[in-house]
Amino acid sequence: MKLLSSILILVFLVGTAVADINETTSRSVRTDYFCKMATQPNLKPNFNEMDAFRIDKGNLGIADLYGDGTLEIIAGFSDEMFSSTSWLHEGNKERSQGYSEYMVFSPKDNYKIPDNFNFWMARNILASDFNGDHIDDVVFIQHGRDFQPWSPEPNIIMLSSPNGYKRIKLDEKGLHHGGATGDIDGDGDIDIVSTVTNKKKISAYYNDGNGNFKRKTVVNAGKRYNNVQLWDIDNDGNLDMLLDGGDPRTAVYWGDGKGNFKSKTIIDGLNTRNMQDAEFTDFDNDGNVDILMLSSLKGDNRKWYSGYSIDRIEFNGRGYVVETIHEQPEDPNDWVWHPYLSGCDLNNDGDTDIVIEIFGQFGNEYTQNLDKVVFHNEMNNFTKYRVISTLYLPGNFYEISKVEDLAKKLGISVKRYDTDKTYFPLTEKIKKDKKHHVLKKNNVFHVWW
Repeated sequence: MKLLSSILILVFLVGTAVADINETTSRSVRTDYFCKMATQPNLKPNFNEMDAFRIDKGNLGIADLYGDGTLEIIAGFSDEMFSSTSWLHEGNKERSQGYSEYMVFSPKDNYKIPDNFNFWMARNILASDFNGDHIDDVVFIQHGRDFQPWSPEPNIIMLSSPNGYKRIKLDEKGLHHGGATGDIDGDGDIDIVSTVTNKKKISAYYNDGNGNFKRKTVVNAGKRYNNVQLWDIDNDGNLDMLLDGGDPRTAVYWGDGKGNFKSKTIIDGLNTRNMQDAEFTDFDNDGNVDILMLSSLKGDNRKWYSGYSIDRIEFNGRGYVVETIHEQPEDPNDWVWHPYLSGCDLNNDGDTDIVIEIFGQFGNEYTQNLDKVVFHNEMNNFTKYRVISTLYLPGNFYEISKVEDLAKKLGISVKRYDTDKTYFPLTEKIKKDKKHHVLKKNNVFHVWW
């Protein structure tokens, strides 16, 4: 009996440690926020036409900047649409001329942009609590401009304080593409990992809990990785790194709980996939981790973004099985890009459904007029629904009622909050732009097409 009690205590402690360590990750925060936005009305803004057009949806994050449950959207402004004669952007000649301006959408009327709120194409914007004050801090994983000549940038943290947000510049410039946060060294503070594509390595930033971060290279890959996620995949209480595919192939680097990732497992069967995002769940409630991996596909012309897939990687310890949930090839002359997904129990029936929220249109005809793409799960069988936004159906009560009936069936909300204002940092460029911006009180800009 004493032995059994000891085993039960050990199992409880290990289970608690696993749950706690995963809750430190940016994936856990993102899932919480995205699923709230998917299911609760009026947490997603009704973008005006101009903002919906120019939001770079791969340059976007959600954070609770007040610590009060309000969700703010931080979105990079891409000017590719204005500097190119073709939204296909053949080559680098007509690529974007700048990504340094950001906009914030908030249901609050008194939102104030922090000082020095300027960034250069943050390919990941992650919410975490780095200093333990229960208010979101935000780390911007910065790539720099997406055209030649490249301009490596440092990663930036907006750290909350009693006097507002402080801007912290992290060590090392690079073409950072992917990032994730979590307690990788087991000291109770949330750390950062980031892919450095031009140096073909992964950097870690170890947090001392006071806004100080020490950088160390944890993986010298030798080839380019783009995206990364942190999760305890083998249930040993330590965070592991999932790194995207393409070249090199998808891999898990196993964490030792001390901030090191010395061993790895290459995942076969995903060589035509390039991971955009990954969610972690347990589909069959067997205690093992299942990964939902959202990827862009490599088409016949060997270019990415010619479609997308969602694959399930079921782990048992460090062994795995790969299963395709959805594969959608597209015209190789076109492209589709969904950067994020989340696993949400939409109907509270115990099944994990898949939600892809659509932010902005980005000139891509496959996402025009969408609010979200939902893969509804019934006994591990998925049905895909493209849910139109009522934003594009003003006055059409019949079509709106059809959308609302579908939303009710799926357990989602398509009701957004109205906003005629966009919050920008006050840059000289915006001040001089009289064509698309009108300054109103409290540094709020009204924007139109």
